[in-house]
Amino acid sequence: MGVDRAAGGIPGTGGPAAGERAVDLAAAVGSGRRSAVEVVAVALERAARLDEVLHAFVSIDPDRALAEAQAVDDRCRRGEPLPLAGVPVPLKATQSPDGPLATRLRAAGAVVIGSTSVPPRGYHQTWGCTPAGRTRNPWDLARSPGGSSAGAAAAVAAGIVPLATGGDSAGSLRIPAAFCGLVGHKPTTGLLARRRPGRFRLTTSGALTRAVVDQARFLDALAGGPPGALEAALDQAAGRPLRAAWSDDLGHVPVDPSLAARARSRADDLAADGAISWVDLPVTLPSLRHVWGRLRRAERMALRGEPVPDDLVTADDLAVRAATRSELDRLLGVVDVLLLPTTPVGAQPVDEDPPGYECELTWAFNVAGLPATSVPAGTTADGRHAGLQLVARRGHDAACLWLARQLERRHGVAAAAPLAATHDAPRPPRPAVPDGPGDLTGAGRAG
Repeated sequence: MGVDRAAGGIPGTGGPAAGERAVDLAAAVGSGRRSAVEVVAVALERAARLDEVLHAFVSIDPDRALAEAQAVDDRCRRGEPLPLAGVPVPLKATQSPDGPLATRLRAAGAVVIGSTSVPPRGYHQTWGCTPAGRTRNPWDLARSPGGSSAGAAAAVAAGIVPLATGGDSAGSLRIPAAFCGLVGHKPTTGLLARRRPGRFRLTTSGALTRAVVDQARFLDALAGGPPGALEAALDQAAGRPLRAAWSDDLGHVPVDPSLAARARSRADDLAADGAISWVDLPVTLPSLRHVWGRLRRAERMALRGEPVPDDLVTADDLAVRAATRSELDRLLGVVDVLLLPTTPVGAQPVDEDPPGYECELTWAFNVAGLPATSVPAGTTADGRHAGLQLVARRGHDAACLWLARQLERRHGVAAAAPLAATHDAPRPPRPAVPDGPGDLTGAGRAG
């Protein structure tokens, strides 16, 4: 196996610092070798400059961010152990800058710098926009970064920050991770408990990162478990190869063969390195295409404290939900992990709406409450990024992240996109978008 390669930097944005991991920034700030104010100031400068092209940020609050950074430096000087000391983190626009997630991030030493883009209310979920235009993929400005955690993915892929928060109710962390060559982890439902969990528990908060260890650090810092447990588990030797099943399509989803091939190639790397052993196990799940929307609407209403009509979720919906959960429990009783492509399609042109079925390889694991990680799986012949999805039993997030780490050892930490954007750079044409980001709590968007 290879060793970690340094992530690539962005010309004109502080060089290799654009690809630094969150754990390295936190170590430097915590030890006093760097100041949180310095680290956050660099991220703010990058954000202001690169967002002229990316349209990743709905808002940035430099004054508050720099004041928070100064407070982190003061805490470090007092000797407080802060696992995310000085790490600049933008929140998804649907997450409150003063909510529970932000509070826990600040307690761990992170500095909230602003909010990232999502789709407008009523539009399909796998893109995003700001009043300036649609959010763009840093690897190809003509394509979408995915969504609904669109701005979060663009900010991390561009090297503005090493970590950004998102939410996932149908794939909204994993899909943009696949489209932007990142690591996106949907935790076991309840690991990062919501204050008012929805009735059907589809949505969980999480993060987008370039490095697997940053995912572990984020979860260790926020989940309230033994300090550093997930991070320590990343480099532990497995007692045996994990038993793994493969599915191209979950038995019913039309999948781009080039994306499936890239994902299978990465999965075969795990087998070649002894991390998994294949089990021939057919995988067929029910389609959730006509079910997920009603489940999500019911969850949103419950989260807002609104009464959920008895007839909103039908008996047939409940039967499909139960069958999905039961079949996945059966499969994961035979194998330790399920591997499959993250998305059936690649990143669409930025000015086109998504095809409408890009969530069909991801949302089953929200319905079942399982941990699932998307890891980079290389690019297709036409340059689109592919993702490999790793799914484990409830509570076994460490298995997903351990496998992700094994692939990272072979292929290196995901690089930041080589995007050089300045105020004088040519602007790509801006497609027409609805006025503003709209109501960011709409039911038509994945969390």
